[in-house]
Amino acid sequence: MARTAVSNRLVTRDMGKSGSFDGTASYCTVPITPSTTALSYAFWVKVSNSNPNNTRVFDWQDSGPVNGFTFNLTVSGGRIGFAPIFANASGSVGSFSIYTANPGDWVHHVVTYEPDNMKWYINGALFGTDTSGTMTAATQTLTIGRRSASSANFFKGLIDGFVFLNGRAMTAAEVATLYTSGNHPSDTSCHIRFNDNVNDETANANNLTANNITYSTDVALKARSAISGPYRQTVANLVTNGDFEYAPAFTAATNTTNRYINGTAAGLNTDDYPYKWFTPSSFANATAQYDTSVELNGNASMKLSTTTTAGLASALYGNNTSAANIKLTMIPVLPSTSYTVSGFCKTNNVATAAAHIDLYEYNGGGTIGATTTTNTLTGTNDWTKLTATFTTASTARFITLALRNHVAGNISDAWFDDIVLTKTTPDARTVA
Repeated sequence: MARTAVSNRLVTRDMGKSGSFDGTASYCTVPITPSTTALSYAFWVKVSNSNPNNTRVFDWQDSGPVNGFTFNLTVSGGRIGFAPIFANASGSVGSFSIYTANPGDWVHHVVTYEPDNMKWYINGALFGTDTSGTMTAATQTLTIGRRSASSANFFKGLIDGFVFLNGRAMTAAEVATLYTSGNHPSDTSCHIRFNDNVNDETANANNLTANNITYSTDVALKARSAISGPYRQTVANLVTNGDFEYAPAFTAATNTTNRYINGTAAGLNTDDYPYKWFTPSSFANATAQYDTSVELNGNASMKLSTTTTAGLASALYGNNTSAANIKLTMIPVLPSTSYTVSGFCKTNNVATAAAHIDLYEYNGGGTIGATTTTNTLTGTNDWTKLTATFTTASTARFITLALRNHVAGNISDAWFDDIVLTKTTPDARTVA
């Protein structure tokens, strides 16, 4: 199985409402018999953290399970993952590495099938391919929100923008268009927006049959508040946990290199949810912690301290230890596009120009490119805004942010709060 890129929350259209599935009795049936020659399906999903293992988001399989395909949730160690699967009469013939879901985040999925050529796109970018087999037809009815073969494995969460294209695999360009604009290919078999109904907006009139679903104003592409309090902004922030409100229970400040900052000295090696922030390889003679005693807004900030005069403290958004980790944990961006980063910093005795935010661009292969740096702080300062506007390179596909207290010379502290990254000019939005 080859894995490439994954993307996150860069969208231009508001879909109005979403379908709410209660995890016990909610589901929809789809009046389409899927082709075993080629097909594509797509949807936005926001998962609840109370789903059990093997919940079915989308399902067309016989008991076993055998034949057809499914898109299910796996739950292990408190973590929720997505996994599309194709099958024949003997069992699975095509599957992918699990993509970990953050409860509360909207994620867009497109899965395409051709014999020996299955692809999975997440938020507009190719996440994985599988070339291991051919599925056979199931006898069940295509179903959203539970297992198709029985009244079991109900999904709890929200679904929006469901698209089914029978008989053809969408191209990468069509996937990107669907993700960024909500516009489906002209030969789409069915497109459901869940705007208080489950009617097909194409001319095919493939209306769904709804069972016990309700409708929510929480939608995939709705502008969301980036931060709260006196600096509240209603912009689409691309930084998850940039306000540090997902703060772990505190035992000790993290002082270990290449670890997620999680309230322990050792940190976490692989678990990026929900904290997101990471100590890079340059981290030395330093500590990092979510500080609930100092904050600009909310309940916590990120505190970066140097413990000797040789100290270098940083908190990186995502894991930069490999190309695969870069593509899985960092922020997807558009090439040749203007973005603005902003945040607030408070300092105590930092060295000259030590406190700032750096942004690093990466291409689709995870190779580092251009760097942008905000204004810097020296010495002791109350909360001060850091900001920079920049245009990504033509090859840029991902960005990471590094919060810095990163010049040797002093024993010092720097606190960061309300980190926001947005497109400089917001996209126009329409409501269907």
